[in-house]
Amino acid sequence: MIPRLALHDVRSALDTFPVVALLGPRQVKKTTLAHTVAEALRKDRVRYVDLESPTDRARLTDAHAYFEAQRGRLVILDEIHRTPELFALLRGVVDRRRRSGLRTGQFLVIGSASLDLLRQSSVSLAGRIGFVELTPIGIEEIRHEHQAIDRLWLRGGFPDSLFAKSDAVGKRLVKSPKVYVRDSGIVRALLGLEGLEDVLGHPVAGPSWEGMVVESVLIAAAGEAPMSFYRTNAGAEVDIVIEGRRSRTYAIEIKRSTAPALAKGF
Repeated sequence: MIPRLALHDVRSALDTFPVVALLGPRQVKKTTLAHTVAEALRKDRVRYVDLESPTDRARLTDAHAYFEAQRGRLVILDEIHRTPELFALLRGVVDRRRRSGLRTGQFLVIGSASLDLLRQSSVSLAGRIGFVELTPIGIEEIRHEHQAIDRLWLRGGFPDSLFAKSDAVGKRLVKSPKVYVRDSGIVRALLGLEGLEDVLGHPVAGPSWEGMVVESVLIAAAGEAPMSFYRTNAGAEVDIVIEGRRSRTYAIEIKRSTAPALAKGF
């Protein structure tokens, strides 16, 4: 597994907030990232609770008592979207610890539901919780590898697909009832395209390449810069328009070509 850029964000957030929420779609290895965070601590300073496990859920029959017993440890609560009622309880625990001087790095909660839903659920923790989104793997994380961009385009950024032994492990994504159209690997799998040559010979080649680049820009922007596209009735267009800081606007044209040229939208 390659180092994820979000690892720094999680560690930084834990140094700032008592509760950090690590959110993102399934199969982007959120739990793996959380265990990487835990590995930097002594084993007796971390507790991992899987809220999908009946055994682990039983530990929280008296959640208040359990959390009090874990004072001074980082408690990782995986699949937090299954028990959103815990957010209200965490507020009391956090506030009591704050009064005694323990202010950061108490809970790391992991969820696969939508960002908006979990943010609404955790409204009681306003000012006490930081959010980190783990996206599928982006170009910046694998660009040092040979032919990394073509592989990312072909397979998409979900780790199990990206690092599969062959282009054939993506077929299982066809069976998934949930489609992430931002991921080019899933688009390829849904169309039944086997490899790079099949993609290059299909009309979806351009749009799927554009989709991968848009996703990569979204990851790089990290939600801090509003993004849109531009098109006039006459057909002039710009693929990505980013409203940056200091009133600066950036335009990005996406071309898969050895001799790219700007369109009239510029």
